[in-house]
Amino acid sequence: MKILFLTSGENVPSTRYRILPYVSKLREHGIDCVVSHSRPAKYQRWPILGWRLSHAIRKAIRWGDVRKAAQSRYDVIVIEREIFDDPTWNLEAAFRKTTPRLVLDLDDGIFLRYPEKFAQVAGMCDHVIAGNEFLAEESRKYCQSVSIVPTSVGLAEYPWRTRATRNETPIVGWIGTSANLKYLDEIRPALEELITRMPFTLRIVTDLGEQTSQWSRAGFPVEFQAWAAETAVEQIHAFDVGVMPLPDEIWERYKCGFKLLQYMAAGVPAVASPVGVNRTIVETGVNGFLAGSTSEWVDSIEACLRDPAVTQRIRDAARNTIEAGYSVEGQFAQFLSALRGE
Repeated sequence: MKILFLTSGENVPSTRYRILPYVSKLREHGIDCVVSHSRPAKYQRWPILGWRLSHAIRKAIRWGDVRKAAQSRYDVIVIEREIFDDPTWNLEAAFRKTTPRLVLDLDDGIFLRYPEKFAQVAGMCDHVIAGNEFLAEESRKYCQSVSIVPTSVGLAEYPWRTRATRNETPIVGWIGTSANLKYLDEIRPALEELITRMPFTLRIVTDLGEQTSQWSRAGFPVEFQAWAAETAVEQIHAFDVGVMPLPDEIWERYKCGFKLLQYMAAGVPAVASPVGVNRTIVETGVNGFLAGSTSEWVDSIEACLRDPAVTQRIRDAARNTIEAGYSVEGQFAQFLSALRGE
């Protein structure tokens, strides 16, 4: 097989965690894969050119990809999420004409933003790979062939570590894009209460590590670290507990819970909001904690930080959960079958 992957950008999370790990494994199996990243990345611009000119160049590059696809005759073309974050679908339709099999990979509720576009794009695809059942349910309205491949972690990237020591001052950690920093506001009251019970530092790992202004008046210590692909796993390993707060709102209910899975794979006990797929991933008190109120957040984080027995039990069960259902290695066969149409 010869496959073309059309991605959002090399460092965009959906590309890094839903496409590139499988590309590596496909190539190991002798499958010819071509990856074409959005340039500039789908949600970014080149500062010197501004947004409008950057997008014009992005469009021109993608039309060039259409011409190349027509000449190369790919067996499968995979679109990650959508070509552009806008209401248009003419490029998706153009790629449709160049290949016998078009596959859409979906990891977010993009249909909430552009419902007519999603209906058109999903409807023209031969198959949709959805990151969870909530996304699959919506996709089945327009495409008859849908499979679920959860956003997963590569076990080799998350070596199991026995944590013989803990940080002298416990670290409550969060990792993610700067656009999602707003979610931490959900647990600010809980953290303000927790600091009255015990010392800790909130460590935020994000792509804009210097932007601390919104937390400058927090009632607890906050430190930022700049996210980098090369150091992200090590940064997670340094957490004493990882948090994934979300509001219970429509967009967030379709998220794939990858942050939570990263914590669990790294052996970091995790506390998350009981929103969307998080309810499926976590059995509270067994492989992590679900917290829906300020008191639940405080009690859950404190349990992870104070009780080594609880921490060890949670870590072991969490790793088992990842190995059983949320690893790239375990999901590869399903991903390949979706591409082949089996």
